[in-house]
Amino acid sequence: FQDSISANLHHSSHGRSAHLLPMLSIENYYRIDDICAWAESLGWPTLSVGSKLDGVSDSLVYEGGQLVQALTRGDGASGESVLPQILAGSAAPASISPYTPFGGRVEIRGEIIIPESKLRALNAELEAAGAKTYATSRNLAAGSLKLLNLEDVKRRGLEFHPWDVLLPDGVMPDSGVERLKLIEDFGFAPSD
Repeated sequence: FQDSISANLHHSSHGRSAHLLPMLSIENYYRIDDICAWAESLGWPTLSVGSKLDGVSDSLVYEGGQLVQALTRGDGASGESVLPQILAGSAAPASISPYTPFGGRVEIRGEIIIPESKLRALNAELEAAGAKTYATSRNLAAGSLKLLNLEDVKRRGLEFHPWDVLLPDGVMPDSGVERLKLIEDFGFAPSD
C-alpha cells in the first residue's frame, strides 16, 4: 500500500492546505516566576509536561483510519503538504485503528525530528564526499520534508513524536494525560 502511494506521489509538489484548527506556536518561558504567573492566570490547572523537541511541527489527519493528509505548521493557518515524505520515511503509521465513537476523522499533532545520531552519521558521509553538512537535526528534518526523491527521505530516518490529538466536533479528553493515552491507543509510541 505505502509503495503504491509513494510511487504515485513521487513527483508531487509541496502544495499548501489549511489546518482544521490553527496550529499556534507555544510561548517560551525561561524563568520560574513567568511560568507561575502564566499558571496563575489560568487558575493553576493540572499540567502535563513533556520534553521540547526541536523539529518541525506537523499535523497528521486520518480518515477511516488511513493517513490522508500531513501538513507542516507553516504560518499556523496553513502548512505545506508533506504526505509523501511522511509515508516514505515511515515517520508515522499509514493507518491507525479507526476511532468510531467520534466519527472517522482524527488529527494527531506532533514533531518531526531526526535523532542526533543520524545527523552525525549523515554529516560524516557528506563531509567525506566534500559536500555541505547540516548544522542541526532540525535543519536536516526540515530539509528532508522538502525532498522529492522519496528514497533519500526514507534513508534519513524521520521520526514523528506526537503531542496532541484533535477529534471531530471538539470532543476531547479532559486532560493532557488522557490525550496522550488516546494517542498511544491509536498505535503511536509515547514520546520520551
